Amino acid sequence: MKFGLLGRLEVVDGGRDAAPRRRKQRALLALLLLRAGEMVTVDEAVFAERNLVLDWSETRPSSP
Repeated sequence: MKFGLLGRLEVVDGGRDAAPRRRKQRALLALLLLRAGEMVTVDEAVFAERNLVLDWSETRPSSP
């Protein structure tokens, strides 16, 4: 299984896309990958689920 964190979260298993489809699951997985080997508290997981931008195309810049 391979994980990609630069750009959109990617998960590849045996050449097939295995990334979670739901935003909350993607946020939790991204947090765990970013903090590999470290303890993650429930509060941190909840914060990440609510605030982590997983795909910059989901955000719209304000007027220039």
